[in-house]
Amino acid sequence: QVALRCGANDFGGTLMEENISRAAGAQYGVSLSVEEIRGIIREIGRIPKERNTLYEILE
Repeated sequence: QVALRCGANDFGGTLMEENISRAAGAQYGVSLSVEEIRGIIREIGRIPKERNTLYEILE
């Protein structure tokens, strides 16, 4: 949520294979369901949206 408030708004690194957490030093990768991610976004008053690889919003 802190990252979202500071401008991070793209989970692109997690589209195929999650390796960002481990690259940052975490012992294990982090896994969240789509609904968990949406809930985190909504908790800070934002509206979650999915996009494709062309950055088009998916409905």
